Amino acid sequence: MTNTPPVRPSLNAAEEPLPRQPRREDEESEDDWDGDCEPTPCDDGPGGDNVQVPGGEDADEDVDLFADAEERNNPKITEKDTTDPQICQPCDNSRIPKSITSPIRPSAEAIEQHFVAGHVDYRNWCPVCVMAKGKEDPHPRSKEDDDDDRTGLPIVSMDYNELNEDSAKPQKIIVGKDEVTGNVFAHNVIAKGLVDDWISKRVVRDLEEFGRSDIILKTDGEPAIKAVQNRVQSLRQGRTVPRTPPAYNPQSNGPCEKAVQDVTAQLRAIKIGLEYRMKSKVHDDAPILQWALEHAVFVLNKLNVTKEDGMTPHERMTGRKWRRPMVEFAELVLAKLALRRREKGKAKKQKRKLAHRCVEAIWVGQVARTGEHIVVLDNGDAVKCRTIKRVPVEQRWDPERALLIKATPRCPAPTGKHPERIESRVVDDVEADVAGVRRHEPQDEPQDRLQDPVPREGNHDARDFRITAEVLEKYGYSDNCDGCMHKATGLEKRLHTPQCRRRLSEAMLEDERDRSYVDAARRRKEAEQKLSTDERERTRRSTTPRFLNVSTSPVRRWTTWKS
Repeated sequence: MTNTPPVRPSLNAAEEPLPRQPRREDEESEDDWDGDCEPTPCDDGPGGDNVQVPGGEDADEDVDLFADAEERNNPKITEKDTTDPQICQPCDNSRIPKSITSPIRPSAEAIEQHFVAGHVDYRNWCPVCVMAKGKEDPHPRSKEDDDDDRTGLPIVSMDYNELNEDSAKPQKIIVGKDEVTGNVFAHNVIAKGLVDDWISKRVVRDLEEFGRSDIILKTDGEPAIKAVQNRVQSLRQGRTVPRTPPAYNPQSNGPCEKAVQDVTAQLRAIKIGLEYRMKSKVHDDAPILQWALEHAVFVLNKLNVTKEDGMTPHERMTGRKWRRPMVEFAELVLAKLALRRREKGKAKKQKRKLAHRCVEAIWVGQVARTGEHIVVLDNGDAVKCRTIKRVPVEQRWDPERALLIKATPRCPAPTGKHPERIESRVVDDVEADVAGVRRHEPQDEPQDRLQDPVPREGNHDARDFRITAEVLEKYGYSDNCDGCMHKATGLEKRLHTPQCRRRLSEAMLEDERDRSYVDAARRRKEAEQKLSTDERERTRRSTTPRFLNVSTSPVRRWTTWKS
């Protein structure tokens, strides 16, 4: 019986396998084969008369031949040839979908710092940021070359914007941006055009704080904003070159449009965060929102890091970071005011050594030039001070004081001699509240109240050694580790398992160069653990009753307890 041996295709062959020859009646059925494999050829090759089948007398030799051929056609994959041999490669008939980033729980300290910073950085785990700054997915587009500015002067663009167009009294603001440093300014507007001359003078002062002498002031073709442009040009001492983009071409003023979006989103985040803290609704025409607009611009200039160079507009302008401390917007603080100084040549008067040094006030921002805090007192005036003290968390939010203030950036001191100025005030002129910090009964929370961000458990402040692609290529990938699997396949980052970190740390300790990274991570953890132990000890001492720390003498303890 002569059979035509079928050709076994290689695993890497791109062409389709040859069709199976039709079976004649005198041939044996495929059910007679011992196994599921096809008939295999022997050394005679295709067309030979000797066909070996599994279970035959030459089966062992034939299996060895196939093993050699298979090894030549499909060599074994080593760790040097692939990133992870344990990961199944995608099949030809399927695609790995692009997943959406999942929020990761932050630490309690990270939540506190994020709220203090006024939600300036978008965080997907923060409900305030998601509701205030959540955007649609970007539309991919090609990058167009910008027109070269042959004048060499920095460009400052500005435009109007309405916050609530549907309202009976729409709130108008003017927004400007320095296109070189990224600094922005924004102020509330009473009316467009030259009716509100305070805006023109304030823009001139903003440009002085930006350190600009000769600039190009760019606006659109609206007559009201062009009138402000001409007014600013006449008030400034430096050279001001007016520029207007072509009509019906808003893309020409793109940086200012982006500044309007950033300022509006930041103001919206501060407003939602204020409602979250106060547990009450904040109306759009409330005076405190005018301070919120100034604070939104402040945090964008001082704290907002851009992706291009990793710097803030303030760092790009001055070359140094903003290091002045701040608290959350509209927080109740204790403002430390100065004492009245004795003038030279007069007799020394008796000092008021028992007078109050701090007064209660609402924190509404900082002065960019001096770094002083701006607080609103109970009499309604906004004053400047250098030092503030925080109160306990349970007493930081007072809706009665915060939402009913009357001072505004235009008129910060309604009861003062100069209502248009924010001046420093001495404690002698301020009536101190001797009753202490007010305590309010807990209010009923609204039904649509946002949920508190839940901090993750454990101490995760001390950073461990970084697992980079070079480390994984050098020491190999770990099995059953999401971090290794996502790193090998190019997916989004995932945390490595403790077993993976333990394996890599043991391997890195044997290397002289990589040992330093593991030792540095160990020192950071030990320092953090020591700091946490000291903090717990200080907390224990501060909360322990005094009679337990006075003395070990029974008589002394009994006397203290009786008193």
